[in-house]
Amino acid sequence: MIRPETWFPLVRAAWAYIDTFGPDILKALDRWKAIQADYHDGHIDEIHRRFAAWLDDPASRVPIRPAQDGRQAVNWSLLNALLGRHPRRFNFFPIDTKSGRARRRTVEELAENGRVQVGLLPRLAEVERPDGTRGPWHESLQPQQLHFEALALRNASYCLAVALSMMRDSEIREISKGSVVEYFGTTAVKSTKQKLDPDLPTKHWWIVDQVACAIETVEQLSPHPELAFGSVPGYGPETLFDSGDALLDFIRRVNESRHVTGLDAIPPQHVAPHMFRRTMAMLTRDFPGSEIAVGMQLKHVATRALANRTTAGYMVKDPTWAKYLDNAIAERRFDRLKELFAADSRGETIGFGPGAGRRRNPSS
Repeated sequence: MIRPETWFPLVRAAWAYIDTFGPDILKALDRWKAIQADYHDGHIDEIHRRFAAWLDDPASRVPIRPAQDGRQAVNWSLLNALLGRHPRRFNFFPIDTKSGRARRRTVEELAENGRVQVGLLPRLAEVERPDGTRGPWHESLQPQQLHFEALALRNASYCLAVALSMMRDSEIREISKGSVVEYFGTTAVKSTKQKLDPDLPTKHWWIVDQVACAIETVEQLSPHPELAFGSVPGYGPETLFDSGDALLDFIRRVNESRHVTGLDAIPPQHVAPHMFRRTMAMLTRDFPGSEIAVGMQLKHVATRALANRTTAGYMVKDPTWAKYLDNAIAERRFDRLKELFAADSRGETIGFGPGAGRRRNPSS
């Protein structure tokens, strides 16, 4: 079972990657893909024309690398790519030619006037950092960093899905693209344990919106023709991953970059896919209707009647969770009591008999 001091920062970090960082990562991936698709291998005159048009466009920004020693450095390789030349095949800004040095000076003047952006995007989502400062969640989304952030986003999506859906690892790994549906009026993910068996009925797992968002996010990353949880851009479509390694890599990524991302540190603990399912089973045991009180997970996640069964052993409470469970139950009961009195004040019938009267007037 996963300890609460590990569970909370891990689940919240996964959601931060999906909800806050994910849109930037996906946008940067799309931007880089469009740049590569626009490479021009023809006559150099076309690159001269593009450079002139780029200079004249007030929306153009010079891509720079993170500032070092108080100085900003132009990312000449990325600028080459922006103009349509593969940076490994052709350098439009060589320092060993007069024309190349002249182009560099022109670009550096633009940078000195503030027409810059760090990496592929003009701005990134901002976060509160451990040192009290506020700033972008990433120092620089350059093409070289995109691969690592795409992996982190894939791993975060898997982490949230395995933590909050109670699906087994094998069932999550078999989720197909387009599997998030509505089932009896509630968001669900449909899956089959063995897709090649036509006699096997389709399973529907009711899921919270955050899990649906995780699945829809990872679908955009996966180059696999069918699987949602697969590879990431830069790897072959058939390249898969080890679930345990994905969790450990995500924890390592969060802890190494938290000085920039603002995420909480995740204490070292061995985690494995089956541990998430057991922890969630223990949590849902203590809530009527399998509801997790507000604040338990992401401050607004509540699991509804789950479309699966768990054994009693899976639901045994862990002593390390006792104070969290007791507090959460008390908070949920208080919330429901407030809802009850609010309904009564509106004149609605909240019950019949002596018990209802005592609810309405506790001193009687």
